[in-house]
This record gives sequence, structure tokens and C-alpha cells, in this order.
Amino acid sequence: MGLFSKIFESQQKGEANIPADELFSQALLAMKRNDTRRGLVLMEQAANNNSMAAQMFLATIFHEAAERSDNVSRDRDAATAFYWYKRVADLGDSNAKCIVGIRLKNGWGTDKNYILAAKYFSLAANQGHAPAQH
Repeated sequence: MGLFSKIFESQQKGEANIPADELFSQALLAMKRNDTRRGLVLMEQAANNNSMAAQMFLATIFHEAAERSDNVSRDRDAATAFYWYKRVADLGDSNAKCIVGIRLKNGWGTDKNYILAAKYFSLAANQGHAPAQH
């Protein structure tokens, strides 16, 4: 069970069969209503059901948290951001592929790996992602 699911376990019952896109929409609605806990639980469920939008949302949240965190939290948040960026990249998003390449090159949230970074840059460039082509 993920980080947010532990916070709000009881909300998961009855939502297991909802399509990922609907979970994502419900998550955004919950957050708009200031029900952040429920929103994050639903967002994580949508992300775990391969909603690329939810995965990118979580990656961005953890990326931003890592930039504002102390040393211990920064490493954890950066690793979680990398995890979600890689999930969406592996589903085919060219922007996420470029981001994963950058993170692998710089070792942010993961170990440095220039060979794997080059692979992700190449994949993004082959999809026409301009920043990855340079």
C-alpha cells in the first residue's frame, strides 16, 4: 500500500473498480474541495492504475516537495518523484522520458546512470521531444 493510501485506507473500499481516469477526476475534485487526503488517495489509486496524468501529477508533487525539503526528506521525495516520472515515461510520455534522462544523468532520486540516461534521451528524441534532441 502506498504512502497516501496508508493515511486514508477506509476510503479505498468501493473504489477499486473505478476507471483510472474517473479516479483522477475525483481526485482533482476532492482537492478542489480542500479534501487533500482523499484527493491524494484517489490520485495514487489512479496512478497505480496507469493514469499517466495522475502519475505526472504525483511526480510533480514529489519533485516540488524535494526542492523544499530537508536532506532526509529531499532524498525520499526525489526518489518518489523519480519513481512516478519513470512509470509515466515507461507508458510512453516523451516529456517524462526526457525528465527521467535528466534525473539519471544527474543522479537525482536515483543513482547516476549515463547509459540509461542516454537511452531515455534517445527515446524522447525519437518521439520528437525537442529538448531531448540536443
